[in-house]
Amino acid sequence: MPAGASTRAGSILAKPDHRYAAVSILPSVLVVFAVVIYPLIYAVMMSFRDSRMGVLGGFIGLANYARLFSDVEFRLAIVRTLVLTVIAVALVIVISLGVAMVVNERFRGSSFIKLALLLPYALPGTLSALIWRWMYDPSYGILNAVLYHTGFIKEYVTFTGDPRTAMGAIILAHVWKFVPYSAFLFVAGLSSIPPGLYEAARIDGASSLTIFRKITLPLLAPAMQLALIVQTVFAVLYHFGLVYIITGGGPGRATTTLPWYVYSETFRFMQFGRGSAAAVVLALIMLVFIYVYLVALSPKERTVS
Repeated sequence: MPAGASTRAGSILAKPDHRYAAVSILPSVLVVFAVVIYPLIYAVMMSFRDSRMGVLGGFIGLANYARLFSDVEFRLAIVRTLVLTVIAVALVIVISLGVAMVVNERFRGSSFIKLALLLPYALPGTLSALIWRWMYDPSYGILNAVLYHTGFIKEYVTFTGDPRTAMGAIILAHVWKFVPYSAFLFVAGLSSIPPGLYEAARIDGASSLTIFRKITLPLLAPAMQLALIVQTVFAVLYHFGLVYIITGGGPGRATTTLPWYVYSETFRFMQFGRGSAAAVVLALIMLVFIYVYLVALSPKERTVS
């Protein structure tokens, strides 16, 4: 082959084919646009219009948002959502980290525990909600039976029918469902920490608490960041199925969170404009949480001191 031809062939092979790359990712871009971007844009548009029964009504500016924030129940729904999110995420992170540290140790039965951890997360959300609804039943629920026979309660309790305990019942069911996800994230993070760091720390006489604070937590920061972001999304959005099946937003409005408020405005009262505005507020709240996590656990915070 002539030298000039080989040079041209080499330059062709070395030159990146942007057209091929664009054509390759085009199907994925179209799917994302159709499933995520277009519905999001449409929802934002509807939030500025007097939309009812799916008809894109006239432009009314920020009137839907003004009506929402003048509604006491909407403000209370935001508070309930924040309370549920903070408590649920905190419990999931603490419990899953403890479970991961236990499971990460090699002992007889650890493989069985890992397999058992998959069960709650593998169950469909609707089935999980139905299971907890049966467990909470005031007549034949297993939770009441266990608490009664162990002496913790003197009579059966209507957990989901009492405003004081209904939200706690939702949080408990949510934590049970999503602890396995974060536990496996933390197991993966723990397995990536070099054992030599722990051995060197023990030789220097560091206590278990010091090792956990100085080595484990800093090196788990990437997994912690991912777990916080994912669990916040789960807590803000995915508790809706539990509320829908177990309490229906009640008793009274004790479990009327923001997702349930969006559902009620949109599909029960057919106020699509106000429902879209509430959904936008819900998305903004979720973005604020994620931004805080990204700033609080930035890469410069991940160094081992």
